[in-house]
Amino acid sequence: MAAARFSAGFDLSEVQTAFNLLEEATWSHAMDGLPTEDFGPAIALIGTVFGAGKDALARAYVANAARLHGESVDPA
Repeated sequence: MAAARFSAGFDLSEVQTAFNLLEEATWSHAMDGLPTEDFGPAIALIGTVFGAGKDALARAYVANAARLHGESVDPA
């Protein structure tokens, strides 16, 4: 996903925003559809999955940018 979006010219912030929207939809769906006693495990799973996903996405995107631009990548 990161490589495809980088190649298509999307900015990292746009890719992260889309990922955040997916996370919000997941939270909403989970909280609407789960019994209260399942909230704890769901929070742990959703947080873990999306945290790892965001990290992997950002690292892969930056790796693509570094390969293309070398040392000239501006992290800001």
